[in-house]
Amino acid sequence: MVGWKFLRRGQIDHKAKARKAYNKKLYRKAEPHLRKLLTNDEDDMWALDVLARLLMNTGRHEESISYWKRYESAGGESVRANLHIAKCLRATGGLVESLKVLESLVLHDHHGEEIWEELQRTISATDDAALLEGLCTRLEEAKVADPAFEMLRLRLDILRDDTVAVTKRITSILTGAESGVMEPGVHFVLSPKWRLKIADILIVGDLPVHALMVIKPLDSEDPRRTKLEITAHRLLGEHDMAEELVESTSDIQSGDHGVLLAAIRLVWDIGDMEAVIEFCDALLSKIPEEPIASRFRLQA
Repeated sequence: MVGWKFLRRGQIDHKAKARKAYNKKLYRKAEPHLRKLLTNDEDDMWALDVLARLLMNTGRHEESISYWKRYESAGGESVRANLHIAKCLRATGGLVESLKVLESLVLHDHHGEEIWEELQRTISATDDAALLEGLCTRLEEAKVADPAFEMLRLRLDILRDDTVAVTKRITSILTGAESGVMEPGVHFVLSPKWRLKIADILIVGDLPVHALMVIKPLDSEDPRRTKLEITAHRLLGEHDMAEELVESTSDIQSGDHGVLLAAIRLVWDIGDMEAVIEFCDALLSKIPEEPIASRFRLQA
């Protein structure tokens, strides 16, 4: 009996140790335990799932893909596996392959928000107008209706450098949102969340006037709106208006991450290096290794 107790004490609970280390983001400690679990059972779905995410978190996306495929083959959730495969493909620059995976998910009626979020990120990173044109056509033929579809249409208009089409599309979206009657080709009610997402696309496309139109009805106290407003006015060269927004933001130094970044870029453009250092220090006190703030502070 004594010998049995000794053996029991000597056994390692690899799952418990892996979970504890992973939850603390101690990935180097978690990984050996996960691999040991898979040595004991190559179809352990929990270990496959966690190891695949660990590999993504440590930048090993190609290896992660192989584990997501094993996870699916072992009986894991197919949609979950393929969504993460699409994320890995985007991270490694495989935008065409990523779009194919996401399109397949959408066309099979998997319209989860996370899938559309990933589709939005991928189309924002894509400069191939012909690729997006084909995707847009196929989704239209399938009568897909989702807010992110308008992101695809906007991105395509921006890539074509068709400001008239962008203006027309934004006007249609806003008209439908205000009247409650959707214009032809507009498939959704414009929630605050989607206003912010559309404005982000417009800012990236260097269309700050359109972005300001989209976010105008939002709560002026919403830091996400404030960030976009500061950025839009900065891009328009309206530094006085942008500065007023920064000054009117209560306790900006302890405020929103995005607002602080927008303020840093603004005062950098103006040439106020003292303010650059002040805002960078405020952000770095919240996020010690924030890369953008670190770079601006070093240059200031």
